[in-house]
Amino acid sequence: MAISDHLSILSQEEISSLYDVPKIDEEDRQLLFEITPEDEAYLNKQTVVNNKINYLLQVGYFRATRNFYKFTFQQVKDDTLYIINQHFPETNFPKKDIDINKHYAAQKMICDIYKYKRSNAEFIANFNRYAKRLTTRDLQPKFIFDELLEFCEQHKIIRPKYSTLQGIVSKAISREENRLTLKLERLLNKIEKANLDSLLAKEDLFHNLTLLKKDPKNFNTKEMQKELSKQRKILALFNKAKMVIPLLSISRQNIQYYTGLAEFYDINILQKINRKKARLYLICFVWQRFVKLNDHLTSFFIHKMGTYEDSAKTHA
Repeated sequence: MAISDHLSILSQEEISSLYDVPKIDEEDRQLLFEITPEDEAYLNKQTVVNNKINYLLQVGYFRATRNFYKFTFQQVKDDTLYIINQHFPETNFPKKDIDINKHYAAQKMICDIYKYKRSNAEFIANFNRYAKRLTTRDLQPKFIFDELLEFCEQHKIIRPKYSTLQGIVSKAISREENRLTLKLERLLNKIEKANLDSLLAKEDLFHNLTLLKKDPKNFNTKEMQKELSKQRKILALFNKAKMVIPLLSISRQNIQYYTGLAEFYDINILQKINRKKARLYLICFVWQRFVKLNDHLTSFFIHKMGTYEDSAKTHA
């Protein structure tokens, strides 16, 4: 989870799996680096064998990942040697890498064969609109990122670089958060804002948000009295949340997302973020927490009633 606009969506390992040259297993090379009739037509037009090797490397990697990569023959030595041994046995290992224009010309041919396109301004505009729609369902950055990758695959678009996707996700989340915070500000009066802010009050940390976050140690009467006290403390805010949340047009998933942020960050961090955004976290937290407290109390009363019934049967 991140408050920063510079979202860290993927781990370095996940980024590498998407954007680094794939490692091809020995058993997969035969399938990925085979020459199809379409490949043959392109290769026959090439007079330099290094261009042919580069093309087969690129088409093989594309078949594996639907993406293109920059590489030298030395960086992909095992795959290069396989292609030479399989298709050009009289050829030595290339001493020089090919011209960059030839490298991109091969990519263009592969796109034509598989009917893929590179992203352009029009696609990025559609991409941004789609990301905006996704945020109304689920604001989790990884969910939006994965859905954007799926969107690329469905529309046969070469995936944009990570920083581009990162920026699109960040922008979409910021827009939805701005929509929600502005609407919430209009729906809350000064007293209600102050009551929410009081959950972050420094002078009473333990008895405010920190206390509300704690689950009961068990379901004995003492712990349930504490739960009842918590529920009473936020009753007025919960009643307001019941009125406000439907007017925000916020999904259940996003209520849980903001509740999770309120629970994840400690009070010192929540005090430092934008106050309007903090109120959004807190109104969702209050709504969700009140329901959870109610569940605890309901379970306790059911258990207690069962105990009384068992005791009554024993003494009957």
